[in-house]
Amino acid sequence: MFKGKTVLITGASAGLGKQMALRAAELGANLVLAARRKEKLAALEEEIQSRWPHINVLVQPTDVKQKSEVENLITEAVKRFKTIDCFIANAGKSMWSRFLDIKDPDEIEDLMQLNVMAVVYAAFFALPGPCAFAAGSP
Repeated sequence: MFKGKTVLITGASAGLGKQMALRAAELGANLVLAARRKEKLAALEEEIQSRWPHINVLVQPTDVKQKSEVENLITEAVKRFKTIDCFIANAGKSMWSRFLDIKDPDEIEDLMQLNVMAVVYAAFFALPGPCAFAAGSP
């Protein structure tokens, strides 16, 4: 299913994102790995390359809350692989508090930037271009 396909994963440096990257590599996918922490991305790339040397990996340090960085991420992915077959918007966070307990509304803005706008930015820069063509749309 993933063999030869290009999978882009945000939040790929740890946790679920890292595990999805390892599984996609095992299944033969080309990988675009995005996260803020360069050193953790580099370690993941090294692990993937040592286990599956035939897998093509692009590591792209990215803060997905920054529109220009997401645009660069999509541009570099398309430049390298021509298409994005699967986009996994894994970067995100939750907030466990009552609304009345929030001290600063900027906390909610930060949450919305990461959980909503990061995905909007990626869709904006990837569609209808490389993702649509990969899916067979005109």
